[in-house]
Amino acid sequence: MYDGVKADVFAAAATLFMLVMKLSPFRRAHVKDPYYKRLVHKDKRVFWKIYHDRPPTDEFRDIFELMTMHDPDQRAPLSVTKTHKFLQIPVDEQAAKLEMKSFYTDRTFEENQLESETLNQEAELLSSSEDEHFETLRQTLIPVVEQISVRLRHLQSLKKIAKEANKSLLEEPNLYFQNLKKDSYIPRQSFDSGEANKSDFK
Repeated sequence: MYDGVKADVFAAAATLFMLVMKLSPFRRAHVKDPYYKRLVHKDKRVFWKIYHDRPPTDEFRDIFELMTMHDPDQRAPLSVTKTHKFLQIPVDEQAAKLEMKSFYTDRTFEENQLESETLNQEAELLSSSEDEHFETLRQTLIPVVEQISVRLRHLQSLKKIAKEANKSLLEEPNLYFQNLKKDSYIPRQSFDSGEANKSDFK
């Protein structure tokens, strides 16, 4: 069920990321996006590895991860984010203004664009490597899964046979035992002529 407040928390986290890291955290919030795919990974280090050249503080990483949980029910509410330790850190406004001016004014558009493209290439390489590993693992597991499927089908057949036998035993016990004796009877001449085989005793 859609929750507007939790969606706003997620959007605020993306905005906060751009303010702090000077880059967008992902292209779109979809598991096929190479950035977002790593953000929803159980091990968040695979996401932050993309930004290894500009490591964030532990406080920022924590609040960003809490606000961008893939499951909205696990996402940090406003009451938690507003009192998070990251937002309690004193800010030097003058230093912040100089930093913003340096990044957005002193640096050229080409420099910012080149940095963004480099990060995109690194993310694509990571995604490609991970996909190749997954495909190798999938190919290895295919015969194992097929063997398990055959065993499960065999087990289901045995259960069905046992169920039918129990049903017959409960409904018509005399007829069941008559058929059982009839099916297991082996004429004496079979032994005399050597016609009996192992299947007769199964």
